Amino acid sequence: MLGYFFNKMGEKEINITYETLFELLRREKNREELQELDGGFFEDVKDYLKEKKAMIKDDNELFSADNSENIKKQIENAKKIIKELYEKREKKIADLAIYKSRTRSDLVDSSRFLEKEKQLFDMLVELFTKYRKDVLISILNG
Repeated sequence: MLGYFFNKMGEKEINITYETLFELLRREKNREELQELDGGFFEDVKDYLKEKKAMIKDDNELFSADNSENIKKQIENAKKIIKELYEKREKKIADLAIYKSRTRSDLVDSSRFLEKEKQLFDMLVELFTKYRKDVLISILNG
């Protein structure tokens, strides 16, 4: 996984950077299967954005106006990347839920889902299955 390092206590942490986010998005876009993310990925991203915002607020004397503007621009670009990454993953999860609903297959690999994504997947499967039964199966069975 990208951007990992180990702290003094030997615990694995993620080092979120703009470059890391960009690389994760590139992988998600270029590969059909859902890409693996650390379970705390979205919390790490929140922390990254908070740190960037704090850099602007903490001490404006340390930064020139240009540097402050660059950080603001980086925050906005990071948010766009995060949104696109989320939406790519959301679409893949929805497609997998439709597949599972249609086929009732247990072959869907959910090991790369984050916890919230697994909840979304389960709810979508249930919703698609119910809708299919209420509409399509009802019509086909007369």
